[in-house]
Amino acid sequence: MKIARFDHDGDARVGVVVGDAVEPVDPGIGVLDLLAMSTADRNRVTRGVPVPLDDIDLLAPLDPTSIRDFMTFEEHVEGTIQLSQGPGAPVTPEWYEAPAFYFTNAAAVTGPSDEIAIPPGCDALDFELELACVIGTGGRDLSPERARDHIAAYTIFNDWSARDLQGREMRVRLGPAKG
Repeated sequence: MKIARFDHDGDARVGVVVGDAVEPVDPGIGVLDLLAMSTADRNRVTRGVPVPLDDIDLLAPLDPTSIRDFMTFEEHVEGTIQLSQGPGAPVTPEWYEAPAFYFTNAAAVTGPSDEIAIPPGCDALDFELELACVIGTGGRDLSPERARDHIAAYTIFNDWSARDLQGREMRVRLGPAKG
């Protein structure tokens, strides 16, 4: 099932994509509500009149309250360290025990057609295509096997970074923040 958040005539809604249209679900039902339902319950949700995809504006798939951005690929970590510390700088052993992450700004999430604001003073805007795991059920200190049960969905997103601003922030070990 493909789920979408969309705007149609100024009304932000959630719907199910069927072919080249989206069928709005009952108002008040959000993406996480649909993901938490069983397949049978999702199929029973009342759907409105289909709206052609050409007549809507897609919104960001979620309106998240929190986002953690992890550095999970060793090659990416190596490259980042070498950019800030020079060629040959090693990955710290601690990274292998607890991959690094930071809390990013959930209020800065944009939709697929929205313009990306370039931070003032930025001359090196960059993006990374990333996989996002949508957590549908809370948990704590989960094993990798148990963690899978808490993932409600996956989506992709672009992580935009002002590399020049980020580099300055990281030198004082307080970033990334504005970068």
